[in-house]
Amino acid sequence: MRPWHWEGNVQAASVRHLTGDGYRIIKVARTASRERGPDIVAITPARQELHVSVKGNPEGTVRTQPATQARHWFVHAFHHLFAWREGNPN
Repeated sequence: MRPWHWEGNVQAASVRHLTGDGYRIIKVARTASRERGPDIVAITPARQELHVSVKGNPEGTVRTQPATQARHWFVHAFHHLFAWREGNPN
């Protein structure tokens, strides 16, 4: 069993939150297989498309401390924001 802070569990909690707030989920990426692209694609109650990048809490590796890994993930999230904005400026 994976810890609560594993990315797939965070993704599932995010999907539950979004659907509870009236969002319609269009796509959920296969986190375990490291599928590329947005982790969640949803339609807002105002009928706008929303792309979500989900990150879990890093555990670190032999070569990387969790804090360093978290900083890299944060930078990747901003990269996704700018890259996806080109495809959908709304």
